[in-house]
Amino acid sequence: MVDDYLEFLEGRCRSNTVLAAYDLRVFFTVVAKAPAEVAPANVLAAHTPSVVVELVSAQGRDYRLNEP
Repeated sequence: MVDDYLEFLEGRCRSNTVLAAYDLRVFFTVVAKAPAEVAPANVLAAHTPSVVVELVSAQGRDYRLNEP
């Protein structure tokens, strides 16, 4: 049903509105809770990376974007 609503929005709303609605769909899929059960900690946890991303430059230096 949500997918049908997103398709409906695509033809009637601005692209940012559709992207925001899609982001909410993804968030509630990941959190796996009803909207009334979501706490601020759930929102913050969704934006906290759980994986350390490392980039290695051409000179061989490591750049850590997030410490675990």
